[in-house]
Amino acid sequence: MDKDTTIGLTAEKLAQLLALHFDPELGTGQDDRSETAGQLLEAYLANTSIVAAAGQGSGNLAGAPGGGPPRSLGEVLTDPRSSLETLTEIKRYAKKRAAQQASEAEQAVVTTIYFAAVASGLVVHQRKLTTTSYEDLYASLSELLEKPWMSPKLRGLLENARRVCRARSS
Repeated sequence: MDKDTTIGLTAEKLAQLLALHFDPELGTGQDDRSETAGQLLEAYLANTSIVAAAGQGSGNLAGAPGGGPPRSLGEVLTDPRSSLETLTEIKRYAKKRAAQQASEAEQAVVTTIYFAAVASGLVVHQRKLTTTSYEDLYASLSELLEKPWMSPKLRGLLENARRVCRARSS
């Protein structure tokens, strides 16, 4: 990749984003934070304005292919018709939002969205939208899949991307 894609993130924030450096209790089911992260993720995935915000200046990312009604973030991430440009914009948006989030649940959710966009690019377009190695991407996807709050809408996508990473790292 020729461009710097760190969007001004500090090394610590970038490590949190790419290594999923969260509180180990988040997502273990030991407290309400897991439920909060799950509810927040579902809210993000149902939202149509996030897709519009991610695509500001990049055309009609919010509309369905062919100019249909606005699509939710979950629909865009899991729809094989979503363009590589759209997925890249969502990835950038999530990375930028990760640098701004205060709560652990929000950090976990926008990081999940980041990896879902990367996973979709990998599975649908056979393009790796990150400089992260396949081995590290496999590990991050595996960690996400262990979260009990992971959305069923994203689980299959992340599992397919993890298989691609395993195959390409061999």
